[in-house]
Amino acid sequence: MTTGRLRGFQGKIHLDKHILTSKLYPMSITCELEKEYAVYKPLNIVKVSCCVDSGKVTVLIPAYNEAASICDTILSLQNQTVKIHKIIVIDDVSTDETAEAAASLGVTVIRPPKNTGSKAGAQNFGLKFVDTEFTMAIDADTTLAPDAI
Repeated sequence: MTTGRLRGFQGKIHLDKHILTSKLYPMSITCELEKEYAVYKPLNIVKVSCCVDSGKVTVLIPAYNEAASICDTILSLQNQTVKIHKIIVIDDVSTDETAEAAASLGVTVIRPPKNTGSKAGAQNFGLKFVDTEFTMAIDADTTLAPDAI
């Protein structure tokens, strides 16, 4: 059983054979999934039986001049216990070697025609390249523990 908190959730969580749906956005929501029903209790803890199936996750990394940290971020993703389908670095027209450093680790690197002006703009540009059920975005200077996903 995995326990955690969902903030700003809108959509579906697939829990083995159960699907929990909520439109409580942008509130925090929680639920307890019992055999055949779910009870919503806002601002409490959520218990779920599984998180994400292996290979169904794409990770977006918006990056602007992150050559110094992007490799550590990518390596932490490549070493996750859950297999990641695709890692996409959105190089937001960096003036350093961000794209080259990321590409050297075998991930997909995309670049908008001009700087998007924000992390959210870069993430939105990257979303059209996602073909998996689940998407995750992390900063280009973040490293994750091996069991974070």
